[in-house]
Amino acid sequence: MLYTVHVRLREDSLVARMSEMRQWLDSQRYEPDLFQYRIKHDGPLLRVDFKFENEAFAFAEAFGGSVLRRGR
Repeated sequence: MLYTVHVRLREDSLVARMSEMRQWLDSQRYEPDLFQYRIKHDGPLLRVDFKFENEAFAFAEAFGGSVLRRGR
């Protein structure tokens, strides 16, 4: 099972915020399966997939995201 985190971002801080997230992931020694963003009509949406539920929830809490559970 994968645990997907969605985080809405602002376009004006996209690069800085993604860099902050990458540093946080590295400091926690978390290795997401997927780290991508898409520009949607209502702004950038970041998707990060984790194998472990605790990592997904920690990331979502740190960055104001929401967790979705997905089967493999």
